[in-house]
Amino acid sequence: YTQGLFWYDGSLWESVGEYGRSKMMRVELESGCAMKSVSLPKREFGEGAVLLDSTIYQITWREGVVHVYDVPSLKERTTLRYSGEGWGIATDGKWLYMSDGTDKIYKLDPVTFKRVSTIAVTFNGQSLGMINEMEWIDGKLWANVYLTESIVVIDPATGQVEGVLDLTGLLLETDMDSTTDVLNGIAYDEATGRIFITGKNWPKLFEIEVEEGNTSCDYCPFIHNRHACLWLSESKLCSKYNFHTVKIKESNSDIKRFTTPVTNDEMVNLLSQYPSNSIVAVECCNTRTMRYNPDDNTIRID
Repeated sequence: YTQGLFWYDGSLWESVGEYGRSKMMRVELESGCAMKSVSLPKREFGEGAVLLDSTIYQITWREGVVHVYDVPSLKERTTLRYSGEGWGIATDGKWLYMSDGTDKIYKLDPVTFKRVSTIAVTFNGQSLGMINEMEWIDGKLWANVYLTESIVVIDPATGQVEGVLDLTGLLLETDMDSTTDVLNGIAYDEATGRIFITGKNWPKLFEIEVEEGNTSCDYCPFIHNRHACLWLSESKLCSKYNFHTVKIKESNSDIKRFTTPVTNDEMVNLLSQYPSNSIVAVECCNTRTMRYNPDDNTIRID
C-alpha cells in the first residue's frame, strides 16, 4: 500500500501504509523484494517519506508523528511531532515540503518540523486539493492528486500547476484485483533522470518518459470514471463527462438517485434547485461535498 517512494543508493525506498501493516523499507528494483524494513506501531498509519542529508523522514496520517531514521541502517534516531494530517512529503535539498490532503503544501524546517511558509496550489485559477505523495524534480514539485490518475507539476514559488501528466490506463485492468487502489508514488533518480511511478497495492512499478500534450482547459484530467472523481476547469464542470450510479443526499436523506449516466449539465440543473451555499453530498464511488453558487452558476467542491 504505497504511501511514499523515493530513489537512493541504487534502490527504491518505500513507505507502506494501513494500520497494523505500516512500515519503511528498502526495495530491490529488479525483484521488488524488501531488502530491509522496519515496522511502525500498529496504531500508526504510514504516509509519505523522503531523504534529506542521510536522514529519512516518514510521516503518519492522523497521528502527527514523524519517524526519523538513519540511512542505510533504517535505525530510528528520533521522532518529531506536527499538527494536522500528513499525506506526502518531498525536499528541495534544504527544506521539507508536506501535503495534508488539501490545496496546501507546507514548507518545513527539517530540524524542528515547524512550518516556515505555506504554498496554495491552484489549477487554472482555482484551488486544487487532494494533493498527496510528492517528489521534487528539476525545481518543481510533482504531486499525485488523490482519487485521480493524474500527476501535477507545481511551481513551488507560486503554487500554480504548470503541467499535468494523465496516466489513465497505466495499470491494465488485467493487472488489477479487489485490493488495487489509486495511483500513488513518484520516485526520481536524479543521476540518470529516470522517473518511477506506482500505486497503492499495484503489482507493478513503471518507468515513464514525459512528453508534452494537450493542456487546454477543455481537457479535464481530474475526472475519471473509475473513481467518479470531480474537478472544476475554470470554475465550471466539463460538460463531456458523465457520472454513473450517482446518489445525491442532503441532511443524510436521499433526495435523488440516478442509476443511469448523468451529465454534468444535468447535475448543475439539479443542484441549482438548492439555496446558495447549501451543502449537497454527491456519492459515486467516493463521497465529495459540493456547493452550488447561483450567482455564477458554478459548483465548488470542498
